[in-house]
Amino acid sequence: MARKKKDPEKTLVFKISPEGKPRIWRTVELTKKHTLHHLHSVLQKSFEMKGKHLYAFYLSGKEWDTETEYGGPSAGSSRKANKAELAKLPLERGRSFLCVCNFQREQRFTVEWKEEREADSKLSYPLVLEGEGELPPLKPPLLDTLNAPIKSLVQKLKTALVTWLSTRSKPRGPKDIQTALDLVAGIRKQLDAGDRETWCLLEEGTDFLLVDWLLSLPADLARRNMTDEAFELCETFAPYSDEIYFLCERALLLAHIGKREKTVQQIRANLTAFPEDPRVVAKSAEAFWKLEEVGHAERLFRKALDLAAEDINQREKILEKLLAMLEEHERSEEAIELVQSEMDRG
Repeated sequence: MARKKKDPEKTLVFKISPEGKPRIWRTVELTKKHTLHHLHSVLQKSFEMKGKHLYAFYLSGKEWDTETEYGGPSAGSSRKANKAELAKLPLERGRSFLCVCNFQREQRFTVEWKEEREADSKLSYPLVLEGEGELPPLKPPLLDTLNAPIKSLVQKLKTALVTWLSTRSKPRGPKDIQTALDLVAGIRKQLDAGDRETWCLLEEGTDFLLVDWLLSLPADLARRNMTDEAFELCETFAPYSDEIYFLCERALLLAHIGKREKTVQQIRANLTAFPEDPRVVAKSAEAFWKLEEVGHAERLFRKALDLAAEDINQREKILEKLLAMLEEHERSEEAIELVQSEMDRG
């Protein structure tokens, strides 16, 4: 009985380009039995990229899309690139997908399946077929380009920010307050010596919105009767980012020290400038609460909830403050009704 001939093995040809640089490209060929890990390896080889690094493929073409992510061996993805045979993937000819190489530097490549061929038994796959252009040299990491004082400040800020993020629900203690004030003085010194670009370098170097951390400080300073330092902080950093939120903190500080008339003036100015911003409205409510103007505070808290609409995180913060105010004034039943209302809302 004649032995049935096996169907010839099939290969897939892919075109790979650095994202946004279509004139630089490589075509590579792999068998259908190869995996996405093999595809990454030949991508590295074709562009002469050296060293090991984290990587992941996103078949949707959308970066960090966990639904279609296939990660390298140490990438922490639920789907592994070295288990993903090309023949079993939902690839579409002519439709590109994404590979992110080197998570620290985030080198992105678009990958497109161009055609299917029959394998040549005389060849060893994967193959680099052809290409054009060279990868531009990577810029050195930002931290390596900073001058010594800014580099030192960035490193200290990173440490403080990690601590703050893990304990942000609790007021700062004396040691953390002093550390924060020393860092604020360091930031101010660098800004005085530089320009607005220095602020951008500090944020890029820490990979953090410094304004969030700075806005958390006035309340902690006020708790320790360091209102002069808190006012100075608001005045110093308002020009650099989110001025209106520093003005909201200023209103709270004025309320804290009992400057009723000035507090109301600041609240009105803030609400006039941003009447539909839920964060501004909620902060205004909080300032009225400090003035023991509970009626005004409740009206604004409820307005802020309406304005927050589908912003769950913002609604939770506003609701927490409103519930605390209701409980403080022995209105537990209303607080329970409000919580039930939020639960029903979903």
